[in-house]
Amino acid sequence: MAEETKHCNICDKDIEASKFRMHDIGCSRQNYKCKECGMCVAKEDKEEHEEEEHTEIICQYCDFRASKFKYGDHDLKCKRRP
Repeated sequence: MAEETKHCNICDKDIEASKFRMHDIGCSRQNYKCKECGMCVAKEDKEEHEEEEHTEIICQYCDFRASKFKYGDHDLKCKRRP
């Protein structure tokens, strides 16, 4: 029979209930959940994550602007692309 699990709100994983407290302590000490994109990021990588994922990108064909994680493949689908 499978053991009951609890959901970690930081890393979004289901953890066995008996191991959850230790996981929660370690996970919250080492990671954080980005408020903008919801990704679980190591605290030591916070600056790099924000620089890579949350830098604004402007489409070269139109005025669309968005963070990298929201921008996606807009330039490939842009209606003004030649």
